Amino acid sequence: KKIISAKLVLKLNQASGVLQSLRREDDKAWSEKGITFNNKPSNVSLIKTFNAKPLESTVELDVKGAVNLKKGGNLTLGITSAGNDIARFYSREAAAGNKPQLIIEYQ
Repeated sequence: KKIISAKLVLKLNQASGVLQSLRREDDKAWSEKGITFNNKPSNVSLIKTFNAKPLESTVELDVKGAVNLKKGGNLTLGITSAGNDIARFYSREAAAGNKPQLIIEYQ
């Protein structure tokens, strides 16, 4: 199938005054309950830098290139901050309107 568009949609729980970086991460095996700072995936490539403000805003990030690269496999994404002023995003445990989404349009 051909990917028409792919975007990651995140809602801010805590805004940040510094740039955030969306990165493709190493796809080594990890689990949500088993991941720690010491075994976290390593950064592979920068996808996009973005501003994470204002609070409660929604950020839409184009990830079509990364999705195309890993089509049919696993894709691990990570966000890093340019400083100590980190942004926080709602997780999958949040209310329906705040959950992160990966929206892929294909034909």
